Amino acid sequence: DLNSLKAMKYLGVSVNYTFVSLPLGFVSDYVGNPINQTVPLEASGIVPDVTSPSLVSFVLDFNTGTLLLTFSETVNASTLDVTKVAFQAVQVYRTGVAYDLHPGSAVTGQVYSPVVSLVLSAQDLNTLKQLSPLASNISTTFMSLG
Repeated sequence: DLNSLKAMKYLGVSVNYTFVSLPLGFVSDYVGNPINQTVPLEASGIVPDVTSPSLVSFVLDFNTGTLLLTFSETVNASTLDVTKVAFQAVQVYRTGVAYDLHPGSAVTGQVYSPVVSLVLSAQDLNTLKQLSPLASNISTTFMSLG
């Protein structure tokens, strides 16, 4: 699938790193002659990905101290800046009770994936638990990035 392809760092960035290999009999012509090409073929062109990812959903788990972020496409988790993650108790940007994560929270798991897992620092986890009504239920748990 497309997310699996995007997770392959060098695939699709240049024709020098993008080849296709087809098994014998992958396709046949109109009279039934099967393809017999066994040498991988280099791409003749690359159309780069210009679509920015967007956050689709998140799960804040106080039992495990983790934040699971699901994006619209594969992202490079090593580029995630946890200090740009903010929780707020209301949907309107930066009104009401809010909290920004600190550098101690760390990304775990796969580097290239549409799902990124963060282990919250003890400071972030404890502060979020204390800032009532922030994150006390689904209707008081909103997140902004940036």
